[in-house]
Amino acid sequence: MAAAASASPAPTAKACVMGDMDLLRPLALAEIPCAVVSRPGVPSLYSRYALSRLAWDDYSGDTERLLDALVGFGTAQPEPPVLFYQEDGQILLISRHRERLAKAFRFVVADSDLVEDLLDFARRNDLYLLSDECYDEILFEGIHVSPGALLSHDEFNLGRVICVYTFSKTYAMTGWRIGYLVTGTQLLKTITYVLDASYTNISTVIQRAAAAALTGPQTCVAEMRQTYHRRRDLAVRLLKELGRYVYTPHGAFYLLIDVTSTDGTGRRGRQFALDLLRERNVAAAPGSTFGSVAENHVRISLAASDEEIVHGVREICAFADR
Repeated sequence: MAAAASASPAPTAKACVMGDMDLLRPLALAEIPCAVVSRPGVPSLYSRYALSRLAWDDYSGDTERLLDALVGFGTAQPEPPVLFYQEDGQILLISRHRERLAKAFRFVVADSDLVEDLLDFARRNDLYLLSDECYDEILFEGIHVSPGALLSHDEFNLGRVICVYTFSKTYAMTGWRIGYLVTGTQLLKTITYVLDASYTNISTVIQRAAAAALTGPQTCVAEMRQTYHRRRDLAVRLLKELGRYVYTPHGAFYLLIDVTSTDGTGRRGRQFALDLLRERNVAAAPGSTFGSVAENHVRISLAASDEEIVHGVREICAFADR
């Protein structure tokens, strides 16, 4: 990190947006003053909707200076801003330093109070609320709250809430490329008219399989969730034993592993992953795919068997300890 610039003087920020996110403009149009945290050259940093700016060149090598800048900015506000983030690398940063950042920011955690606040805000400002329900059934701690579940039938049928689902996660149908959305009848017709002109050729076989997944017994979903939960605990326990524990994921079925060398020297996850595959025959995704803060990490999937996870984690840690 070459330099972390102090936030420029601006009106009070109620939200802080990390990265180049489409969220900046709608928040500003809803009269929510926003700060932007981003690398120089990223368009959102220069947007007229950004009332305050925090720039960094590359915080993967100097996280402390970014954290100091963030905490300094957040504590300078009359009320803690809400911190928005989306990339896996940003999630890793927040997970590692949540206690420290919690002194300066509020976090977007989808509990019922927050979802109700979002619904109220959408009503007041005549907005649509789009809810990504991708991992709604793969949550290990806490309870998933969908905005659709907090509305009466008539309220939901107004079509101001759109819930988007996929079969890839809950039903392990990755590659089938099918999902669905739930919203009011009239809006659904409009969406269908738009999609009719651009999306075709979802075969009957795939549609029938998706319908069977939805209407059939759901015991398989609970079994998969329990299996992923057990495998997460297994991987976390191994990482703690091997001295490479960073955080505990609370949902989904992925885990980032820090592969920094034992002397503290950073490694590029992409080269590490290629070398790991060639020398140890273990495949992992480079962390840089999910943001620069995860540059020194690789990501593993918990969809593998227990034996493969144990073998893979041990091989990754041993390879990183060389």
